Amino acid sequence: MDRRIKVVLPIALAVIFVVIQSREIYPLMVVYFFPPLGKESVIPTAVALGFGPLHTALTFTTMDALTSLFIIWNFDLVCRLKVIGDIIARVMVKAINILSRRPWIWRFAYIGIFVVVFIPFQGSGAVTASVLGKLLGLKPEYLWVVIVLASFLSSITIAFSTRIAIHLL
Repeated sequence: MDRRIKVVLPIALAVIFVVIQSREIYPLMVVYFFPPLGKESVIPTAVALGFGPLHTALTFTTMDALTSLFIIWNFDLVCRLKVIGDIIARVMVKAINILSRRPWIWRFAYIGIFVVVFIPFQGSGAVTASVLGKLLGLKPEYLWVVIVLASFLSSITIAFSTRIAIHLL
């Protein structure tokens, strides 16, 4: 696929996605990308504010899908960014050292990627999983599917759990 399409398509889809969203959810969409906030706090907030659990889960899954697609397709460009590239280079060295001493880790790579996205803890999520997957040399199409599936299952679980908790209170 042409490089220009790989750069422009995720960005164009993201713009269309933002345009069709309700303006009331924009602030939550923005803070979703900034630690320490993430799906574990933003999704319950959205549901508590009255957004439907399915709409909320699909919104944040789509954000993860588009972000990971951009990173997976354009990893070399992302690595060229000064601060991000330096961080990725350090992580690469550590990853190579660990993987050379523990080759059995490769067998569980996709499960590990799923867990990194599914379980909401600090520093986890689609961006981290995309970078890890690229560092591990995982097939881009499988990596993206695992990230989107884990994001959806995690988001839907958090959204509906929040809805149930609100109704029980």
